[in-house]
Amino acid sequence: FLFLCLFFCFLLSTIAQRNRSATMSFQDDDDLDDLAEEFGDDFGFGFDGEDYAGDPNVVPKVPVPTDVARERTFDSVTIQWESFQGQIVNELRVEAMPADVGFVEGFQKGTQGGGRFSNVPDPVNTNFTVVKNLQPDTDYIFRLVAKNDAGVVMGRATPIPIKTNRYNPPRGDKSAWLALMPPRKTGTLRKLGRRLSMRKMKPSQYYFVLENALLSWFSEVDGEEVGFVNLCKLTRISYPETEDNVGFVLHFSNDSTMEIECIQTTATSTPRQVFADWVETLTALRRDVGGRAAKVVKSHDSTE
Repeated sequence: FLFLCLFFCFLLSTIAQRNRSATMSFQDDDDLDDLAEEFGDDFGFGFDGEDYAGDPNVVPKVPVPTDVARERTFDSVTIQWESFQGQIVNELRVEAMPADVGFVEGFQKGTQGGGRFSNVPDPVNTNFTVVKNLQPDTDYIFRLVAKNDAGVVMGRATPIPIKTNRYNPPRGDKSAWLALMPPRKTGTLRKLGRRLSMRKMKPSQYYFVLENALLSWFSEVDGEEVGFVNLCKLTRISYPETEDNVGFVLHFSNDSTMEIECIQTTATSTPRQVFADWVETLTALRRDVGGRAAKVVKSHDSTE
């Protein structure tokens, strides 16, 4: 019995010594990293994404991109996506196709297919790019194409088309696409701010350019001039005092009027913002040439 007790104590002492030795041998970070690399989480050693470079034998998982609306222009769209960190990606590019064509027959670049693309440098650490040379006022869909040694993956396209802004370059003191309402018949109520869909006659959209006191409008940005008016003859600017109003009327000394509705042509400005900007500019101009400030019309048949 005594012999068995001594043997059992010796066995426990040996096991404890071995555990202490094993613990001390793994205090070195290099040893821990080697084991983590060899066995991973199955061995009980975790490691974060910063140390994990990905598996070159696995194709990338490609996310669906989205756009940055505030960076959208008439000929470019900024595209962003979830980071590829933790994956092996050797090449990455963003492809764009007109929405009415899509990727049904693959990517078709050039003037015939209308496709555009942007190669992404450092794809693992970059999650946005700008696709340029797009057509103005056009719907596009975008997708990511990622490549590594395991193969090429074409991601799903954006489910909702992304529209470039209407061509609206800086010109003169101020310029914008605005809607010129058709003249009203004499005797009808002067109801401002009505929705365009309620008109019997559709409004015409023109590219308005303000240069000094001359307001001109054109069929296209570089198109034929449709008309002009000298704002020195402007006597009053009227509009209803409502939060959703986007229209105003210019009253001239010869009793003629122009009714204008503001429209949305960019992703970064609403018709209401365009309205406020133009009314402020025209009011300041009218004051500079000696006229009265803008009047607020609270009743539909008011003339003041």
